[in-house]
Amino acid sequence: MNTIQAFLEKAGLSDIETKIYLKLLEKGPKSVQELAQMLEMNRTTMYNYINPLQEKGLVTRMVKGSHTLFAARRAYQSGWGEGRISTPN
Repeated sequence: MNTIQAFLEKAGLSDIETKIYLKLLEKGPKSVQELAQMLEMNRTTMYNYINPLQEKGLVTRMVKGSHTLFAARRAYQSGWGEGRISTPN
């Protein structure tokens, strides 16, 4: 497990939420179908993880024409995680 993944999981993301978030950071905006294929998950199950990431402010929903895409927001931009992790001074 890499350091970023460990940090996100320690801050409260599940393993799957972490994988989705990191994939969106890596690949840019994607549809639920594209994410499901990349992560070898069921498309409908993906919504169970995308919605909480949106509520936490880590993922945003974008509509382009008839397509709905999801994009990762940087954790520091969303304010998410503040006070969740103690860092050494």
